[in-house]
Amino acid sequence: MQKLHQIINSSTFIDELNLKPYYAALKVKDIFHLSSIYGENLKKLDLSWTGFSFKHITSNHISKVLKTMNNLIELRCRNCQSFVDQVFLKAVTKHCSKLELLDLFHNDIIHLDLLSPLKELKYLDISQCKRIVLSSENEESEQTPFFRNCTKLRWLLIGKTYPSMFSSPSCFENIMLDLINYCPDLQGVNFWRQQGITRHFDDFIKVLGQSLRYLRCRVVKCKSRKRSRKTLETSTRKLPESPVPRANCCSSEHV
Repeated sequence: MQKLHQIINSSTFIDELNLKPYYAALKVKDIFHLSSIYGENLKKLDLSWTGFSFKHITSNHISKVLKTMNNLIELRCRNCQSFVDQVFLKAVTKHCSKLELLDLFHNDIIHLDLLSPLKELKYLDISQCKRIVLSSENEESEQTPFFRNCTKLRWLLIGKTYPSMFSSPSCFENIMLDLINYCPDLQGVNFWRQQGITRHFDDFIKVLGQSLRYLRCRVVKCKSRKRSRKTLETSTRKLPESPVPRANCCSSEHV
């Protein structure tokens, strides 16, 4: 608590701010005050857990905070179910266009198309989110413009997700196909525990396999148990860890 008080009242120049250790004590007024002091200088911001079951911090609050953070290149909002929604995602793309890393691990619904304006994005973690909607205009859509716009993407984590994460198994198929067509610089992927056998997996390996430094992909709920075992053997590939920020998030021990 004393450390948080020091941060709030400090006039020292900082360009990184990690509020995760103080999530239980953090108040809305604290976030507003911090943004007014450090906002324009911040490059990296971690709000993880600050929106976990604390309804007093909402997407409207965070949206106002992000207005001052035009130079942000890394934003982490893990376990922030109280404010990670459509309003929040729109604010991120409007005010934080320079983002290269966006970590939305373990939230509720992520509308992937709303992140399409983030053309500098290189790292996206949407693991363990309850649902991924490819189009905010049509939640049953099996297509998204995200990958066509975010062609600099290098790391994509959507592993260990809920069974009903996508509206249909075809969504996963289309994501795989988009990665092949639009993301030539892809280095790491985690598709662990996805539904349905993807007919594009062999093409994915053929096109991007040599450039990938990390790949974990297991497809479940197959019609044939024999096919399922074969898929597990051929589609799980552990490659040397990359010096990606917080590499443990995508190491084989933690995904």
